[in-house]
Amino acid sequence: FLARSYFTDTEDTETAEGSTIYEETRVVTQSWWAKISNRCPEWMFKKLDQPSRLYTLEDVQDFRPFLTRSTWGLEKIFCRPTNSRYIAIVDGPGSLTKAQLRSSLLCSLIGTALIILLLVAFLVWFQIP
Repeated sequence: FLARSYFTDTEDTETAEGSTIYEETRVVTQSWWAKISNRCPEWMFKKLDQPSRLYTLEDVQDFRPFLTRSTWGLEKIFCRPTNSRYIAIVDGPGSLTKAQLRSSLLCSLIGTALIILLLVAFLVWFQIP
């Protein structure tokens, strides 16, 4: 782990949450509504089960694809799965160019607009209010 300007070795079985460095550097913030609701009596709220995290394939494999100048493509930006995350390299020798960043943003906006337009056209065609 890297925290507070020093390194520490961890075993393969150690989790990040169990690390003392994690506890030292963790910052917890609450909104004003959460602070107010913490002061209310417990009978006012329904107790829910603790949610369990659903891991993606990339989480399990501990793999995050990098987007560099040479691996960039519009299909990787727009046609990716919704829960897929990429690490975009924006500084350094292999960083994305300004044109690549602009076209990625523009492609996402145009693609989203076309999907909405297609949905509206479908509703109009079948005369659904």
